[in-house]
Amino acid sequence: MKMNFVVLWMLCLSVVLTGVYSVAVDRVSVNVTKGDSVTLPTGVKADREVDIRWYFNETLIAQINGDLSFICTDVQCNEGNERYRDRLKLDHQTGSLNITNTSTTDSGEYHLQIIRIGGDSDKIFIVTVHVVSASDQDQMKGTSEKERESGLSSAARAGIGVGVGVVLLIVIAAAAVGVIYYLKRHQTGQRTRTQRSDQENSVTYTSVNRADNGSEPAVTEPSRDGDVNTSETS
Repeated sequence: MKMNFVVLWMLCLSVVLTGVYSVAVDRVSVNVTKGDSVTLPTGVKADREVDIRWYFNETLIAQINGDLSFICTDVQCNEGNERYRDRLKLDHQTGSLNITNTSTTDSGEYHLQIIRIGGDSDKIFIVTVHVVSASDQDQMKGTSEKERESGLSSAARAGIGVGVGVVLLIVIAAAAVGVIYYLKRHQTGQRTRTQRSDQENSVTYTSVNRADNGSEPAVTEPSRDGDVNTSETS
């Protein structure tokens, strides 16, 4: 009974540790077209206290010590296991792994292990090499040639299009503001002319009315509030 309990406890501990490890390790998916190159970055700078190792499906394929005392790739790390045939390049400054002329057999998990004083770290790159058909390759080649001829990439052309659209929107907004301003000025001027015309008509009417009654014309003065004040001369 006691032995069964110990076995069960160890099994649970193993599951927990495996789960913690899988959560702690970063996993990055990388897609590449067959024949292209791909670089798997370490995100660190190699120094004397860092030892960087790369594994492909648990097989050591590259290693570099911080002091550059030991550097190996592919068959140099494992005799008799020449898989990449000089297609692996190791950056001596960062330890990043570069794979040239990729093939479908390069698809798989690349495990990065960084060993240093104070704690180790791990990262897994899941590389998938895609095969592109001949028609797709011709289409991609034609697009690249057009970009070279125009001197602009698709991203640059998209940026120019966005810039032109923004300029057009600014011009349209400015024109709309100008039209609104003009209409308001026109309406204000029209109201001012109407008020002056009403005041002149009122003065003329008062003068005529005084003349008809045999009295001297009244001096009319428009008040500040728009009403007309009259005064007679004796």
